[in-house]
Amino acid sequence: MTYLVEYLPRLNRLSIEIVDGAFHAVTGVKLEGDQFITISIRAKDLIKIRCPLAVKSATPTSVKTLGSNLQISLEVDPQIDTELANNVGDGPDKWSCGWLKSHTSKLGSKNEFQFRCSNCQLELIDSLDFIFKDMPGDYWYELMEFWHCHKPENNQPTDKDYGILKPKNNNTIIIGSFYLLQTINKSLQLLESDGDEALYVCKACRQVIGDKFQNVIRLLKWKLDLKFTAGSGTLISIYNPLLYAVNLFTTKMQSLAIRKFAIEVDAKSVYLWILNTDVDVTIDGRDFRKCLKVLWFSIAKGGESYGGYEQMEIPYKEVRDKLSLALQENTIHSNVEIGSIKYLVSYLPTLV
Repeated sequence: MTYLVEYLPRLNRLSIEIVDGAFHAVTGVKLEGDQFITISIRAKDLIKIRCPLAVKSATPTSVKTLGSNLQISLEVDPQIDTELANNVGDGPDKWSCGWLKSHTSKLGSKNEFQFRCSNCQLELIDSLDFIFKDMPGDYWYELMEFWHCHKPENNQPTDKDYGILKPKNNNTIIIGSFYLLQTINKSLQLLESDGDEALYVCKACRQVIGDKFQNVIRLLKWKLDLKFTAGSGTLISIYNPLLYAVNLFTTKMQSLAIRKFAIEVDAKSVYLWILNTDVDVTIDGRDFRKCLKVLWFSIAKGGESYGGYEQMEIPYKEVRDKLSLALQENTIHSNVEIGSIKYLVSYLPTLV
């Protein structure tokens, strides 16, 4: 038996779908504890379904069967999830200045933590030696045209730089959603090729940590481990490359109202249509929070092209691999046919 439980927060509604079963006579649906729904079937064992969140009450509003599938809709009263509230920063804003201030301990006037090479744990950055500032946004450069209505004409003298935001000195680090910018790092070595590529590698293990960007060092967060003290223990925080992709989609939706994307992944063209955001879901007992609900399909690269999709470039293999894996692992059994296209249905968590 496989099942899906989807919570829509704006409607306070749970939608349950159980596939490949015999559901001729449903005799009862009720809440058990605060996170399980039990379903009574005549002459069958009780079915117990886990919900993606704790609820105070659940009232069935619809119970119906479609072939061998059972669909149930419930109106619920959710409990306040304090654990989720504490982990909201594990989304696209992970390791921002606000995240670091709230998660790491203080030593004097500064918060104490270290960024290390994720492969060999060589210390790359000690927070006590730097000042940290947040990047306004990853689309800073292309949004300049919207923000500065009165930019100077080409030949008008000005002491302002309208296109580049980078550390002012060696003691400042700027934090973006998926990277850190700094001017110098003695634990990294620059490798330049005959082409345009210039990479920074860890001096100890030679893992690529980042690249040269606007003549400064850009460290990729998923190449780092964050070591810090919380309470009486030492913790290690990692950054999932999937956050790069979900932040990219979210930013495009918010700034340009785009919901359809096309991405090249290995030998395939992947088409995504984001239907909804902030969806909590349980898939066969696996909980995912604040998901993007996605319709998607893929074709061989160079095959038939489909209009209406924003072509997106994801330059990092780790991100493409994580995105492809999440799409496949979180795809449910239902399909959606729109015109001549049969879409798969999947969920991309934004808290990972």
